[in-house]
Amino acid sequence: MCIFNEATIAGSTKIMVAHRGLRRWMAYQMKVTSKTKSMLLLPQPTAAIKFHDTTAYAEFLDLLANEVAWKELENSRGEKGYKSKDEFIQVGAYQMAAIQPDDLINFLVEQEQTIPSWLHKMVRVYKKFNWLCVEIPAGFDMKAQPILIEYIQN
Repeated sequence: MCIFNEATIAGSTKIMVAHRGLRRWMAYQMKVTSKTKSMLLLPQPTAAIKFHDTTAYAEFLDLLANEVAWKELENSRGEKGYKSKDEFIQVGAYQMAAIQPDDLINFLVEQEQTIPSWLHKMVRVYKKFNWLCVEIPAGFDMKAQPILIEYIQN
């Protein structure tokens, strides 16, 4: 489930989810149009998220769709490390953060982002999930760099 806090048009979505034991990988790619800076919000069932920089691999979801073996991609990512603090780090073209559920609203306020009324309910529903927050600049096309994260499922 992909959530934006601003009026955003998203299409041509590609999602990849893989696992080995409790380790999970999730990749997201889509065409996004927003008149203002917005925030992509994804609840994640984990305490720590590892970000991967896919700048040099913008087409990797297309390659996966064509049945390229997972082993070929294992060494193609730049690891950024697990994050559990409520702060942004630069991952290729993105500012990304893993935010605790109790801190999400305050984090968005600090980022001068709109807080839709329904978001409070979402935080309660996903109270045991951390939130992946990805800053999407106005007019940015996510096809240029897919989002790739890795985590251990709680």
